[in-house]
This record gives sequence, structure tokens and C-alpha cells, in this order.
Amino acid sequence: PNLNYYYSGREAYPDAILGLNKQYTLDSDFWVPIKTDAFRGLVAGMKKKASEDRAVIHGYVVRDDKAQPIGVWYARLGITTVIHMKPNNLVSIYTPGESVGPTEGAGGSAGSAGGGGGEGGGGDD
Repeated sequence: PNLNYYYSGREAYPDAILGLNKQYTLDSDFWVPIKTDAFRGLVAGMKKKASEDRAVIHGYVVRDDKAQPIGVWYARLGITTVIHMKPNNLVSIYTPGESVGPTEGAGGSAGSAGGGGGEGGGGDD
């Protein structure tokens, strides 16, 4: 309810699903907004593809550059992302497979790397 949801990849088998706190604006042309009625189908497609590939899907907490939670990330284990925090609550979050641009500036991350700092840990949100 307090998150805007997006997916990346094919609609039938998304690579990742992102839930971003509504106080932030996603600055990306690669994430597709999810309509409420399509959410379950996207998750089911993602799970089906993972099962066929014998992969594991997991949820993580997305954290900003100060390690504060700003959303959730749902993807296969091993898929990670890079987050760039921008002025005025703009957030740039790379999609899986998207080329990572310049690394200067504040950023966090999410995904299976887990651990401390600004990286996503094993949250169940």
C-alpha cells in the first residue's frame, strides 16, 4: 500500500519486481509500472520460470545510501542491482542486465550480495 511496484524483463517472466516507497520517484525508463490486477500473474510467471530453471526466488529490502529501507526487491538469488540516490527523492535503480554507468555519487544496493552498508540483506518484506 505504501509502495509503487515495477517489473523488469518480459511480462510473462519478469527478471525482477521492485516495490519503491511512494515518497521516492523512480528515475528510469526500463522499469514498467505494475497494475494492481496484474501483480499476482507477474509473481506466478516469475516463480514458474524459476522453477523450470531450478532457481530460487527471494525477497530483499532495498536500502538507500544511509542504509535506510526505501523498498523491496524480488528476484532470483544472484541477481543484484545498483541504486543511485539523487536530489529531490529521485532514485535511479538499474534493472538486471542493464549496463552500470558511472559509479560516483551516493548509492545503495539490493540483491543477493547481502551484508552490511548500503546493500540489501535477507529481508522477507
